[in-house]
Amino acid sequence: MRENRVPLRIFLNYFAHERPRVLLSLGLVFVQACSVIPVAALLQLILDDSIGQRNIEELALLLGATALLFVVNAFALIGNRYLTLQIVKGVVYRMRTDVVEVLLARNHAFYTQTDLDALHSKIVHDTERVDWMSSSLLAHFIPGILIVTGLSVF
Repeated sequence: MRENRVPLRIFLNYFAHERPRVLLSLGLVFVQACSVIPVAALLQLILDDSIGQRNIEELALLLGATALLFVVNAFALIGNRYLTLQIVKGVVYRMRTDVVEVLLARNHAFYTQTDLDALHSKIVHDTERVDWMSSSLLAHFIPGILIVTGLSVF
């Protein structure tokens, strides 16, 4: 069980340099959640009160507030995606750089005994998997969990 923690710790250490930007990303997720939660209440007011009472001024105000919340949500979403891509691409770049440094430190015998095509393919595919996993984790999974939690609490 302890052996499985070492790769996770190595993976998380690559994100240690990105802690402020990861926290900013989580802040943007919080803004997303806070902008989505009131929409349900606004829609209920629109459907139950404004339309039923034919109050056009109130309807326009509530629709404007709803549209504003969707705009805030969209900007937070786009900002979070951009930030997430920057973070993940930087981490993957550092991983690839570290792998190349380790490989360059190897002796000549290593290269004569190793299938270089398979080694190259493994490095590229493994770092691409880390890229996809990290992007999915930061851009979809964690925000999804936080938004669902916020909506459940609401």
